[in-house]
Amino acid sequence: MFAFSSIAKRCARPFVFSTRTLIEIGPADAAPLNSPIEGQGKYMKRPAVIPAVESSGKETIDVLGERHKLPEVIPLEVDSNKEVMDIGGVPEEHREGRRAVIYKPARNAMQSGWNNVTAWKIELDNRERWEDQTIGWCSSGDPLSNINMALSFAFKDDAINFCEKNRWAYEIREPEERKIVPKAYENNSEVLNNFGTDQTSVKNLLIENGQLIETAATCQRMGRLECQETLRKNLILLAKLVEPYCGAQIIQVS
Repeated sequence: MFAFSSIAKRCARPFVFSTRTLIEIGPADAAPLNSPIEGQGKYMKRPAVIPAVESSGKETIDVLGERHKLPEVIPLEVDSNKEVMDIGGVPEEHREGRRAVIYKPARNAMQSGWNNVTAWKIELDNRERWEDQTIGWCSSGDPLSNINMALSFAFKDDAINFCEKNRWAYEIREPEERKIVPKAYENNSEVLNNFGTDQTSVKNLLIENGQLIETAATCQRMGRLECQETLRKNLILLAKLVEPYCGAQIIQVS
């Protein structure tokens, strides 16, 4: 209060809040754009006159210029493998004279499935190898000795094209396909493996079982039926295996 009263005594006129209006020179039909704030002046902006300009359309050729003609197709050599080998970085002594084997690796002992044996590999002939017999350490001066571990091809044709580009003579080893043979317990019978459907085979089989027939007759006279039961089972088996007319002959003989 003391500070305010001292200022009021010094000033002859009291404090009056006034509002000032600033107007730009322009057309008379201008209206204030912003509302005034207390302690600030009103700012009335009069828009300037925009001259009317007619737009003229231009062609694309006038802006971008004439279209240049595409260059003609550059002819290539028929044998492009020469250039590939020149810039391949392979030493000269390993560019030609190497022999490659294209094969599909077999699955290892720890692998049960067949999904990861679809890739094709390339293995080159051995050159400049050295091995220490004392510690088993080995070395090689051939920069392409480990190419089979670094390269894998999805198809056989890709491996062939790679060998042709590197000028290597190649040999293809076709993979051995699995042969799944259905098996059953009845296939283990020697009768089925050595038995024919012709009449001669039936007669030969009956001659071989002649000793069994005599033994069965002897056991029947003695009151023992073990061999007779075995003979009956064998005859029933023969009757089922041979043709109907051969089975009828077996029944008549028995």
